Amino acid sequence: MDTSDTPAATAMLDFNHPLFLHPSDTPGGVLVSHRLVGIKNYNIWSRSMRIALLAKNKLGLVDGTSCKEDYDEILHSQWERCNAFVLSWILNTVSSDLSAGIVFASSAAHVWNDLKDRFDKPLPTVNQAYSMIVQEEAQRAQLSGALDADAMYSNASGNSVRKRFTGVCDYCKLKGHKRENCYRLIGFPPDFKFTKKRNSQAALVSSPSLADSDHESRSGESRTANPVPAPVFTTTQYHQILELLNKTPSADAAVNLAGATDHMVSESHCLQSLTSCEPSYVHLPTGKTIPITHTGSFHFNSIDDLFTGKMRGIGREACGLYLFINTLFLQCSVCPLAKQSRLPFPISSSRSPKPFDLIHVDLWGPYRISTHSGYRSFLTIVDDHTRLSWVYLLRLKSDAILFLKQFFTLVRTHHSVLVKYVRSDNGGEFFSDNCSELFSSLGIVHQSSCVHTPQQNGVAE
Repeated sequence: MDTSDTPAATAMLDFNHPLFLHPSDTPGGVLVSHRLVGIKNYNIWSRSMRIALLAKNKLGLVDGTSCKEDYDEILHSQWERCNAFVLSWILNTVSSDLSAGIVFASSAAHVWNDLKDRFDKPLPTVNQAYSMIVQEEAQRAQLSGALDADAMYSNASGNSVRKRFTGVCDYCKLKGHKRENCYRLIGFPPDFKFTKKRNSQAALVSSPSLADSDHESRSGESRTANPVPAPVFTTTQYHQILELLNKTPSADAAVNLAGATDHMVSESHCLQSLTSCEPSYVHLPTGKTIPITHTGSFHFNSIDDLFTGKMRGIGREACGLYLFINTLFLQCSVCPLAKQSRLPFPISSSRSPKPFDLIHVDLWGPYRISTHSGYRSFLTIVDDHTRLSWVYLLRLKSDAILFLKQFFTLVRTHHSVLVKYVRSDNGGEFFSDNCSELFSSLGIVHQSSCVHTPQQNGVAE
């Protein structure tokens, strides 16, 4: 086939020809406002698409009346274009879930027939609808009858299970069981749970009805859960509990309930409000027993709040005990500095004597979200003398050298001065071969901050 004749043949097509494409036809066009989502709106979508394709004289590409084999070989490429246009129009009017399954199809007619087979459910006639309703009602009636029968059987069986003997036992004279089922004759089962302990001396009231009630419930097989036995105390224990409840707590007891503890000191001059006390003893961790001679109070250098989280003192070990050192609260200039990871950076107030003698540069990005124009990073340039700033948006961080060249040209053209020093951090873009050659060719001195020390480039940061 001579491909050189294809454009000429296409140009000679009349606008009424099924393969004619108008200049306004684009693959991204949306022919109808209805978007196909499934069975519920297929009929509306299909009717709207047929009207739109008929208006564009492309309906034959989906209903099979305009096949590729119906045209000369010279128009096969034009048919492929029209088929691609129609396939794009269909994809633009279906939901994303459906488009994922048809995006790899090569024929618009195959896609159209596939959607029709999946979602075109014709409505039944009046006679068919009546027959379906009758069948549905018959099935519901049969199902309802089966459920009623099951319910009646369940109720009947439940009554038989709950029915139990209501007479009196000939042996123990208690209701709820017969003589052959009496536990007092045949013995109590191993898993029988007594409500009260039979041999307990703590029982205040002895009543056989409690065990008998359990007997009745087990005989009738209607017991569902064993009650938890109540705690039992002896008479002596009850009196001890009453004495504890009626006892008035002392001041020392109130302190102990508050969670406070007692502290020991080895010298009496450490205590305030010193008073003598009755002889008592305390056992030390070393195993010794020493007497307590006096009691008093002690304040940690007038610091009453011990819950601020701050360290109040140091206890050094001596003879198995930790002795508190009061001299800790003296002001120490070394301790705060020793805890710092680095010294604070001083705030610099110096400035260059003339504009553009020294400029500060910094590169930020890339950000995860780009602008409408595709920019993800930006270059900041600050003049050290005037503190004026210039910001350039970048698509790539490697474009920073291009904007540095533009900035140097801008300064030389409009201000008739040359940039002498450039100060930046340790970014790789400022230490590339191209950037180093640029600084060397213009006689610019490149100054950089220390590694992992962005504070030194604080003007641009």
